[in-house]
Amino acid sequence: MRCSIWEAGCARMSPLSPHKDERPPPPGPMENFTHRTQALWSWPTLLAYASLLSGCADSPTEPAGSVVADFSIADLGTLGGDFSWAKGINDRGWVVGASRTAAGEKRAFVWTSEDGMRELATLGGEFGSAEAINDAGQVVGSSARADGTVGAVLWQASGEPIDLGSLGGSESVAFDVSSDGQVVGWSGLAVCCADRAFSWTATGGMADLGTLAGEVSFALGVNDADQVAGIATDADGIGRAVFWDGSNGASQLDGLLGGDTGAFDINGSGHVVGVEHPPDSPADVRAVLWTAGATTDLGTLGGSFSEAFTINEVSHVAGFSATASGDHHAYIWTAESGMVDLGTLGGCCSGAWAINDQGQVVGWSRTDGGEYHAAFWQVYFEEKRMQIDD
Repeated sequence: MRCSIWEAGCARMSPLSPHKDERPPPPGPMENFTHRTQALWSWPTLLAYASLLSGCADSPTEPAGSVVADFSIADLGTLGGDFSWAKGINDRGWVVGASRTAAGEKRAFVWTSEDGMRELATLGGEFGSAEAINDAGQVVGSSARADGTVGAVLWQASGEPIDLGSLGGSESVAFDVSSDGQVVGWSGLAVCCADRAFSWTATGGMADLGTLAGEVSFALGVNDADQVAGIATDADGIGRAVFWDGSNGASQLDGLLGGDTGAFDINGSGHVVGVEHPPDSPADVRAVLWTAGATTDLGTLGGSFSEAFTINEVSHVAGFSATASGDHHAYIWTAESGMVDLGTLGGCCSGAWAINDQGQVVGWSRTDGGEYHAAFWQVYFEEKRMQIDD
């Protein structure tokens, strides 16, 4: 395994991995710093993805704020096994992720309020994991093939899995999909020790997005302007937050405190969320929001670290943070309310991985029975209630 200074995060393995069958431990500050990664193999972990530089797109507006009034939390259950994770949600409220089945298999799922949790087919292998879903119902993620290799997969709304191939290597993973079906992710190359971010379209296939003069890059997020955010290593092998826009190559974004940065989502206004590692205390990761010309530390829930994984079109942010007691809880952040603790399903810990424009947040939580289940939060805002009352 090739790692950089993000070495602790590089050791993270998902409980959905074919190489690891034990139940998942509560994620630590460096164990779960990726919004999109499932770490299904011993490849370099995704280090960061970041932002939009001036001149790359239309100037984004400042974040829209909302006062959080209340929230509810629901357990989405499993496919019959002892755990599940929710990784993506669209504006129709459809949720995707991965779960263990009653037979102990790892499978991607899609959940709707009408049909509950439904298993998605694999590419012929023993496991699958879904990462994101668009409003057309297209789902992306990864699946084992019949030969045991891992492939980036696009599930059409019908449930049919399509192997997106690779850039010459045997492994690839898809992490996000735009409204028009552009898929981004990571692929191995034919040569050893070189991994590349890719963008895939139905008409153009898979294209290498390049790096910052290093060997490794990952594409983790894409917006509807087809702008891609991810990570690329520089000539020294250090992972840097990057932004790809058309044929302009990878542009680097520096952080707030002079430390390493990682970004995990980008919205249509070009607002980006992620983390920064203070150079004098790299374990004390802080959730960060980048807007046009500004970088904001989102704070914590009273603990030593926080991470921001997802942002919606009105710049509401979700992720997880350490609390004063040392537990890890999911949160939602708005400009008006700051960081609000979303609680758990009765256990010690929770985390948020995706948010839609309806104030619906999904992720995971430990239950009072000690299992880890996919969790669904509905957040209510004062401004919306006032509109209803009027």
